[in-house]
Amino acid sequence: MTVIFYINIPIARTVNSASKPLIITEFPESSVDTIGNLLGMSHQIDAQAKLLLRSPKNVEIPGKFTDIFLYSLSQELKTQIAKRNQYKIPTIYAMLKITK
Repeated sequence: MTVIFYINIPIARTVNSASKPLIITEFPESSVDTIGNLLGMSHQIDAQAKLLLRSPKNVEIPGKFTDIFLYSLSQELKTQIAKRNQYKIPTIYAMLKITK
């Protein structure tokens, strides 16, 4: 198990405190731990939170969410999101939240 598993509860609390949260993660093709962590966390987040799986080349972010969280992304994708969308990306746990 990874460290991320143990922090799913505080991550879920942070996501649930947002009014229209979106969690973006890359599709974990080879990471069983990441898939397991996402499944576990999906049971802890409220229904208004949406989970969006993206391929590593797709960085478009829908505009209808108030808070956007990045979960277990590669550094390359984080950099693309920050540059393309002019976001600041502070670290929250092993998950990231982006703000304008």
